[in-house]
Amino acid sequence: MMRGTPSGGRTGGFILLEVLVGLILLSLTLGLFALTLSFASKVAEAGRLRDRGAEIAVGAAAISGWLAGALPLVQPRATERPLVMFEGLADRVSFVTLSNGDAQPGGILAITIASENTGTQGAGALVFGSSLMSIGAAALSAQNTGEVLARGVASATFSYFGAREEGAPGRWHDEWRNSERLPRLVSLRVRVIVERRFEEFELNFPIITE
Repeated sequence: MMRGTPSGGRTGGFILLEVLVGLILLSLTLGLFALTLSFASKVAEAGRLRDRGAEIAVGAAAISGWLAGALPLVQPRATERPLVMFEGLADRVSFVTLSNGDAQPGGILAITIASENTGTQGAGALVFGSSLMSIGAAALSAQNTGEVLARGVASATFSYFGAREEGAPGRWHDEWRNSERLPRLVSLRVRVIVERRFEEFELNFPIITE
């Protein structure tokens, strides 16, 4: 009488072990793949945030140069008081500055910086217009428009620091117009949308009046 051999049991055990090892390897591979995708997504998001931050930095440098050289020129039709050519609102600022001709025409320029189409959809922008003298509410449409300083802007708010009258203490103002003096500082708070997230930048621009 011949005895049976346990080879069939061992073979079944080996097959089960191979299946388990295969499942473990597949799980690790899928986990690594998901981790790679997540990492790649975060890298891409960081890249977009870096690009948006770089755009903000370039725009801020331009605004800083223009405001640093803002001129306290008096409005030509100012009869009762010598009002300077500066109009600062929450969503727009207009002023006169001296251009050396590098990026803009050389000479005395009227600059208007404004926010357009802001909101949560990410289609807003911070834009500027420039011309050889023009200022006020209609200045942006009358100037060379279409120059974008920053894209994806959800909100952009200007505020102004200084003393509106001689001897008065400096404080923050939501608006600065009909004044005989320039503000000492212009602040811009910008919120941009990056990958459905809001990133906020607070920028301060001193005006050199001396």
